Amino acid sequence: MTTTASTPNLLIERTSPEVLVARMSGNWQRRATLPGVDLVREALSKDPPAKFLEFDTAGLTGWDSRFVAFISQCAAMVRDRHIELQFDGLPEGARRFLRLAQAVARKADAQRTIAKATFFRSVGERTIQGWEGIRGLFSFLGQNLIALAKLLRGRAQFRWADVLQVMEQTGPQALAIVAMINFLEGLILAFVGAVELERFGASIYVADLVGIATV
Repeated sequence: MTTTASTPNLLIERTSPEVLVARMSGNWQRRATLPGVDLVREALSKDPPAKFLEFDTAGLTGWDSRFVAFISQCAAMVRDRHIELQFDGLPEGARRFLRLAQAVARKADAQRTIAKATFFRSVGERTIQGWEGIRGLFSFLGQNLIALAKLLRGRAQFRWADVLQVMEQTGPQALAIVAMINFLEGLILAFVGAVELERFGASIYVADLVGIATV
């Protein structure tokens, strides 16, 4: 953005029966009095109705958030009139702001759409989700029972190398994590048990409690 001091100006021209061009020049920054959107609304109301609104910012010397707000108001007007808005003539920074604003607006619209779901629709969706979960559970159990039956009948197909690898991962390689969990569990039981057993004068049995619980 530049800071050249010049009066902001807006000129609406019809380059063809279907195309309106908003020519914006001067310094559209906060300290200036900016043109209103009434000029754009008036041009859009004239016959023949336009199908495209374009911007020409070749003479623009400065802009800030008020410029982006002006473009957003124009976008809202043309959206209601089903007119296509062309952002190609805008500065790159302004186009990024507008894309971000449109993304937030679409997200808000999606949230409002979800909030309008009826009670029966919510009940139906949850029922379907619950049924799918039950089907998945029984399918998993059935596959395991079938695999177990094949194993008992000697018809299971698997690689012994994979079996030995799994046994190693769940055996010696898991010793460290199992020992740490067992140690922490013993600490918790000792702390809780000592507090409770002390009330009955049976603190001597804390070691027995930890030993029985962790074995």
